[in-house]
Amino acid sequence: MSHSRWRLLSRDIGAAFAFSSLLLSWLLPNWVVFIFGLCWLLSLLGFRPLRKMEFASALLLLAFAVPLFAASILGKMDFVISACCFACLFAAIRMVGRPSESMDAQVNLGALLMMTGGAALTGELWYLLSLGGFAVFTPLSMGMSTLQQHGAKPAKLRPALFRVGMGISLAFIGMSVFFILLPRLSWKISHLPLPQGLEAVSGLADTVKLQSSGNLKTSPRIVARIELTPHPNQPQLNHYWVARYYRDFDGKEWHTPQAEKTTDSQIILPRKNGKKVFQKIELLPAYGSPTLIALDAPFVFFNLQRATTQGHAQISMTEWKDAEVRSTIHTTSLSYETQSFLPDNEGGLLWENTVESLPGAHNMEEGLEAYKRLPEEVDIRIAKLAQEILKTETSPLKAARLIENYLHQNFQYSLQETIGTNNPLAEFLFVKKRGHCEQFATAFAVLLRQGGFASRVVGGFFGGEQLGNRYILRAGDAHAWTQVYDSRLGWVSFDATPPAGRQARPNAFLAWVLEVQETLDAWWQSKVVDYSIREQTKMAHSLLRTKTSSLNLQWKPLALSWQWLWLLVLAFFLYLKIRPRHPAQRFLKQLEKRLQKLQLLNQETPSVDALWVLLPTQNHPLKRQIESAYVHYLRWRFGNIPYEPYTARKLLNSLKLQGTSQRIKLRWPFRP
Repeated sequence: MSHSRWRLLSRDIGAAFAFSSLLLSWLLPNWVVFIFGLCWLLSLLGFRPLRKMEFASALLLLAFAVPLFAASILGKMDFVISACCFACLFAAIRMVGRPSESMDAQVNLGALLMMTGGAALTGELWYLLSLGGFAVFTPLSMGMSTLQQHGAKPAKLRPALFRVGMGISLAFIGMSVFFILLPRLSWKISHLPLPQGLEAVSGLADTVKLQSSGNLKTSPRIVARIELTPHPNQPQLNHYWVARYYRDFDGKEWHTPQAEKTTDSQIILPRKNGKKVFQKIELLPAYGSPTLIALDAPFVFFNLQRATTQGHAQISMTEWKDAEVRSTIHTTSLSYETQSFLPDNEGGLLWENTVESLPGAHNMEEGLEAYKRLPEEVDIRIAKLAQEILKTETSPLKAARLIENYLHQNFQYSLQETIGTNNPLAEFLFVKKRGHCEQFATAFAVLLRQGGFASRVVGGFFGGEQLGNRYILRAGDAHAWTQVYDSRLGWVSFDATPPAGRQARPNAFLAWVLEVQETLDAWWQSKVVDYSIREQTKMAHSLLRTKTSSLNLQWKPLALSWQWLWLLVLAFFLYLKIRPRHPAQRFLKQLEKRLQKLQLLNQETPSVDALWVLLPTQNHPLKRQIESAYVHYLRWRFGNIPYEPYTARKLLNSLKLQGTSQRIKLRWPFRP
């Protein structure tokens, strides 16, 4: 492949990386994506239909510019998106034009504009990959164009491109230092819609179906990030995160009650007893539901915000009484704060001898009949089973414990078992005797109702995996359990699902990949996207602060210590200072190593210069090869003759003794 072809290929790849930064925002119209992809593919294959049509190219750009500008003026398209679309079309049309220095510069300019637009439209971690690819291939193409413009010979291209690569590396270092030290400015370009991203995988359903599949338990998708105060300092939590309550059961599905609703900026629920825990929760796009979650049992929700390109906007929330708390706006990302009361006892349940009565619990008993209602057609065997388990038990908590123990001892957890549609609950209880959490929770609640106790099914999540200073919930952590009503304590949670089936069961490798991505994304958001003058001030204080305490050496990751960055930069510049700059100097170093292996450099002949003086008096089999190699070195180093890598390798490979394994030593003249 010719050097011109390599130059154009580097140019097009750099433009493709720049275009990907805009593509990640999901805001480009489909027709712009199609035109750029088509032109890029044609250029990559060497077909340039606008090679001899300069005037037609200009008219085509004008034909695109006018409607884009008009759309932005009329308010049908955001101005920033319109400008990004024109940058894409400008680069695409120039790619299929006549290859020249000016045309390459125009393509690179369009790529630079696309990278700038991508920074305005997206703050995702993947933008870093686009930036890296653009910063490598575009300068490489520009360097090759400059060398060819000055008539550089092929023998000079490789060392020159090496210098271009070193320049790119220095540019990266300078860019990082510039980003760290440049004062942060707060400015807004435009009001842009949020990107929609990937489809959600764990949006809470309006119903709980007995025939549903349990495949969601294997999903590693991260749906929520949570900060807890006080911090538990545990790698894995065993907590329930409540989202929605289901009251009505028709024999196959659970439904939420059609209750009254209240909309406000703060939702206060009935208080519970226990240890108060503050939570700051961020629901990610993979969550896909307006329903808010909190540790069981929540008593207040507040400060609900949705993410926009202008920051976070405050929104209100709605309480559906005895059902759920949800956002009034269905958006891809939500953040809010909530407080909950955790049980004081480690077992996770509220017992009669450990807590006081719940305020207002007696007033709730009037509406409990709906929580005892059963479908008209219930298998008679279910009533007999409830009678066998409960006998004459009248305490709701003790009855719940009896049913929980029965299900734990006689049933198994399984994600592969399928339940029929005719009588799913009876099939689970008397035929399959294995299933997932929704089937366990349903059986638990129905058996309690058969005994005359008020019960309901709760949908939410179980667990919490520590990642840095926060906890994450995966889509596979989605869970269902049961609550029973007690006249003194209110609603109390029980879980018949075996402990091994409550948390997510994702593929280990996929879970690890997503954890790495989540860690990098958190670093990107905090250190780059949200990097502000406050972080700059903290860094300056950490660098200038004097250490008054005794020396205490502790290991830190290099990325977490800015002092290490300066040491690495200093070491890099020292390496550039002391390393051989001229390629002939590197050849001399390789020549010395080869002669040392042949035992021709020693105390008597410590250098190639000394060996050069001795060689005319010797009859060494490699005399001619050594002299030729040294003469070439002198010509390359001091004779203004271009360095030839191929010749250098050939000279070094010729320094081998043939036909003998003994090293032939040199003798100084006039020495015994």
